[in-house]
Amino acid sequence: MKVTITEYRQLPSDTASNNLLLGSAPSASQVLTVFGSSVATAGDTSYVRVATDTAIHLRQGTGATTSDPYLPAGSVEYFGCNRTTTFSIIAG
Repeated sequence: MKVTITEYRQLPSDTASNNLLLGSAPSASQVLTVFGSSVATAGDTSYVRVATDTAIHLRQGTGATTSDPYLPAGSVEYFGCNRTTTFSIIAG
């Protein structure tokens, strides 16, 4: 099981102010390898990219449950977040 959370201070945008998800240099990256893990983002993080090789439920906060958003194995999602947001995961 491996869940990678990559942090971004901001996302680049095009001339119409649409956020672009490619080409932005990450400010930090963390890898979770144990279910029930939680990590806090850095104080300047505004967006995260979550990539998982295992089906999980993800919560912005502690104590993920099966009611939290489901991410299937092999998925990648982007989330906006508040600074120093904590993410927790459990098996999907």
